[in-house]
Amino acid sequence: MPPHGPSKRPKVLGYLERTNLRISLQMMDDQIQKLDTQQSLKVGQLFADVYRIVGWIGQGANGTVLEAEHTLLSRHVALKIFPAEILADADATRRFNNEAKAIAKLDHQNIVKATAAGISSDGIPFIATELVEGKTLESILEQNAGFIKREPLLNIFNQIFDALSYAHEQGIVHRDLKPSNVMITESGEVKILDFGIAKFLSANPQDKTATRLLMGSPAYMSPEQAGNKPVDHRSDIYSLGVLLFRCVSGKLPFEADSDLMMMYQHQNSAAPKLSLPKESDINADLMNALVQRCLAKDPNDRYAKVSELQVDLNRMANIEVPSKNFEQQGISKKTITNLLCSTLLIAGLLCYFGFSPKTKKVENQPARIEQKQALSSEQKDERESSHRTSEGKISLNSSNAEFLIWRARNFYHSSEHKEHPAERLALCQKSVQTYDKALAVLFKKPDNYLHYLANVGKCRALGHRLLADQRLGSVTEERAEEINTQRMRLLSAAYGLVPRNSYEAGVISRELGIILIALNKPDVAREELNKAINLREAQAEWSPDSERYADRDDFKEADKPVDLLIAYCALIKIEKERGDKKRVLDLYKRFWQASKTIVNSSEEAFMKELVQYPLLLGSAGKKAEAFEVLQNLVDQSCSEKHLGDKTADFLTIAQAYATLGNKSKALELVQTAEDDIAKVSPLNARLTDVLARAKQVRVEINSRT
Repeated sequence: MPPHGPSKRPKVLGYLERTNLRISLQMMDDQIQKLDTQQSLKVGQLFADVYRIVGWIGQGANGTVLEAEHTLLSRHVALKIFPAEILADADATRRFNNEAKAIAKLDHQNIVKATAAGISSDGIPFIATELVEGKTLESILEQNAGFIKREPLLNIFNQIFDALSYAHEQGIVHRDLKPSNVMITESGEVKILDFGIAKFLSANPQDKTATRLLMGSPAYMSPEQAGNKPVDHRSDIYSLGVLLFRCVSGKLPFEADSDLMMMYQHQNSAAPKLSLPKESDINADLMNALVQRCLAKDPNDRYAKVSELQVDLNRMANIEVPSKNFEQQGISKKTITNLLCSTLLIAGLLCYFGFSPKTKKVENQPARIEQKQALSSEQKDERESSHRTSEGKISLNSSNAEFLIWRARNFYHSSEHKEHPAERLALCQKSVQTYDKALAVLFKKPDNYLHYLANVGKCRALGHRLLADQRLGSVTEERAEEINTQRMRLLSAAYGLVPRNSYEAGVISRELGIILIALNKPDVAREELNKAINLREAQAEWSPDSERYADRDDFKEADKPVDLLIAYCALIKIEKERGDKKRVLDLYKRFWQASKTIVNSSEEAFMKELVQYPLLLGSAGKKAEAFEVLQNLVDQSCSEKHLGDKTADFLTIAQAYATLGNKSKALELVQTAEDDIAKVSPLNARLTDVLARAKQVRVEINSRT
């Protein structure tokens, strides 16, 4: 008797008839009996002449999976064997043939690879695949309280998406996506298992799967599959939605006491709103919107392709959950404790001296007036944004992505002028959070160019925040690598939003190259930096979408000339480590030529790198050319530079002259630097340091023979 009692039976049968679904309990019993033939295979027994049985792995929907050794190749494989009786059934034979064709056709790093398929001398059909060692996604979920966080989620699902996109392009639908069919190796590589019910989408309309036996797992089954209707790749997208729902929330969208009722809910019940655990670091609202689209009952309402779902998941993942942890906002526990103690102390003193609101109101009136007149930097930003709004350039609206990006950029640029790392950290954190708000708006109202700006902007803000964290000594190497990986993901998303040969693509490649150096991936970094420099020197055009901001230099992601020099410095460092002297000399020449456009760079490190070019020329016997370059660098330093930068550059160039043997010119530059500084009174800290260095350089030059 069914678990729901006699009164429920007619209703359930009626439902099954409406969906044209036929499930025979007798057929299930027969299938179990057929599988008993496989139990006769014993460890050590030879199967199909070349496979020696090693052990039992598991039971599949259509067969048993064993571990076996290919005796000729000395290779261990996963051997999926089927009952011989299936060949006597035309529909079952067709399913077996389709499975063999489907697996044989697939050749992707994230799909288990078939090595052989056939029928043994005993008439038992089989498929041999590579043996994958690792953990299933099911076991990983069990080890992590039923759900996984953002970074591992992206790592796993991006590989699943790649595999399914490839399979769908081959005309193959998996139709049984579930955690137990996703294997993760120790290296983190994902392998999709068991294409045993994959439907080979043949152009032959007569090649259809039999309708008398339902294939798939009810908990992850699409409505059309549960209704035994024709399915296409969008059925897998529905299953991906269920899989995502399970992985981020720790539970399935539908729960039922029986498979039949589970399938009924997939067909007729609306998917519940996603609820995430407190420990989750995923944006619940955006993930819910994404999952709900996957779980639409009508396939036409779902994502059209897996690649579209992949883009949205990565966009969503780039938006952080606003942190309530003060330490993540640049405020340490010690600071919080000090603030609380100070507040309590002040309150105690006020109470002790008989604080009276009326008295204080009169005494503090001038102070209040003065306080109103003094604006913090953030308030000035607000006032400036209101002014810009009155000009009609930006709509001041918290739901306006354009305004949010502009404000985030203001926070970022303000951080560049802060000396103390804690101040930089706080402003960079505000920039990141504001970019997140913009990305959340753009997730619902897409705009490719604004999305590009937000991704690149957030990447830079995260980079500055990381540098400030490192100066404070409050970040581990693992955390730094995690942040840089997140920055790479932002840039990858941005790269898909602009033309490949555009000016913006060069900006992305430069940022990506510098991050890859930090991640110790010089070969890939070299490719990206070369791409960035070539696009810049070829005067690549801006993306057509940027024309909307033609009169907005502050809004277009301008690639400063100094950024090109940063790319050159990074690339030269890589080429030096590779030992390509000819390539290094060529890069130095191009680096020097590019530096001629820089007339107001405050980066002393650039000049220290630039003088390496004439030194290399001198070592190659080209002293005349070397002195010509040095004189050019002197002229560059005299052009519109701050006195501290100019005199510091003179000292660096003087050392290069001395190295090349021109001692008199070197001392002349040192004297010029000292004379220029002597004209200033009083000296600031920067000039004091340069003057002290000038004395050291003079001693060093005079000591040369």
